[in-house]
Amino acid sequence: MLIKGYQNECENDVHDPDGQAPTVIPILRTLALPAVLVVALSSCGTSPSPGAAGPQTSAASGATSGTGSAPTASAGQFPVGPPATGSSNPADVDFAMAMTANHLQAAAIADLAPGHAKDNKIKALAAKVKKSNGPELTAMTGWLVGGGIPVPDAMGGHDMSGMGGAKMPVVISPQEMAALGKATGSGFDRMWLQLMLKSHQGALTMARTELAKGLNPDARKIATSVVERQSAEIATMTPILTGLAKR
Repeated sequence: MLIKGYQNECENDVHDPDGQAPTVIPILRTLALPAVLVVALSSCGTSPSPGAAGPQTSAASGATSGTGSAPTASAGQFPVGPPATGSSNPADVDFAMAMTANHLQAAAIADLAPGHAKDNKIKALAAKVKKSNGPELTAMTGWLVGGGIPVPDAMGGHDMSGMGGAKMPVVISPQEMAALGKATGSGFDRMWLQLMLKSHQGALTMARTELAKGLNPDARKIATSVVERQSAEIATMTPILTGLAKR
């Protein structure tokens, strides 16, 4: 089973020892537990209800908004897959949480395109990104929900402060998302490409870290898919952004 548990380190800052941590950094550790999954917190936190990881049809409720506060997407927009199988290590758990938050941010960005974009290429890219990320989100939220691990949200990760930990940073700030939600026309198109490229570059860092350090075959399969697909999407988006900058 991929998610064997996690331990809250009660740290305010988390740093990768190699100095190349993914942009979203969950505070997680795989525990040496028996076959029955247990979510373990350190003494500075409290254990969640055992029922919190019960059967669900969606991991969270929520919606996407294009006005007011920063647009967000929740895992509730996507079905939850089955629990994971196979051996795992801490890098796999980190990857599942980090990439879930990243994909949810990409979904929030994509959801704005139909109502704001001027260029039809942006609308087509948005639909492609969301469709491609959907199955991966379904799989990863299934791993997390099945393991009793909190599913991150799009804008701030999962707030671990109630359990004595820090709130995970994210690739794109709420301020950037709010600005995108207010933009229109060519200005929106440029900003949309800039933020989606930023999201993709963050995803590549996370995926490459998983491929270098992860163990679980399913997690590594998704990481490989992310590297291949999002590298191709970056190659598509970059010249479009360059063209818009010249107008």
